[in-house]
Amino acid sequence: MKNLNIKFSIIIALICFLSSCIPSIHPLYTDDTLAFKQDLLGAWTESTQSWVDGENEWKFEQSKNGKGYIVEVVVEGELIKRMSVHLVKLGKEYYFDFFPLGLKKPTDEDPINFVEIDSNEEGLFFLAPTFPAHTFAKVVFNENGFDLLHFNPDWLKKKFKEKKIRLKHEINQQGTIILSAPSKDLQKFVEKYASDPAMIEMKTSFAKL
Repeated sequence: MKNLNIKFSIIIALICFLSSCIPSIHPLYTDDTLAFKQDLLGAWTESTQSWVDGENEWKFEQSKNGKGYIVEVVVEGELIKRMSVHLVKLGKEYYFDFFPLGLKKPTDEDPINFVEIDSNEEGLFFLAPTFPAHTFAKVVFNENGFDLLHFNPDWLKKKFKEKKIRLKHEINQQGTIILSAPSKDLQKFVEKYASDPAMIEMKTSFAKL
């Protein structure tokens, strides 16, 4: 039963993380907007427990090119997500650009690199593809760590429907908005609207372990 609860924690964590985002084909960052904070290196925990119930750890390592981070998310001892993360500075504000990495190296037999969580207990089976898109969140640093402010896809969908925002995008059959605007246009959009409280769907707080 304990293993089953861990599996459910992993599933809920993935669903929550993916639902509170707006996927984009292009990154938020350009070379002139990249920032790097040494203090981010190491292990963090999502202290507010707002997206997953259980022990969790976000491990930040510097990427090989030195411009960003490789982040591994571990929940109840299970590695559930690996991401390439870049810290972006626009004006005086900071943002994370997330891009998913597979939990295992792709092969000729498995080029899509699915993340598979399999359990025989009560017939539980979950298959989550690594969706190749960038997602963004505003980062607010404080004396206790940092907060992630997740953008609200419903707010953006409403603005598009009302034609109050002009930003290149597509909407798939499931109704998901996929931004296709170039990076510079994304930066202008984020700088203009990221301070609007209505654009923020959820806040998660992180503390250093």
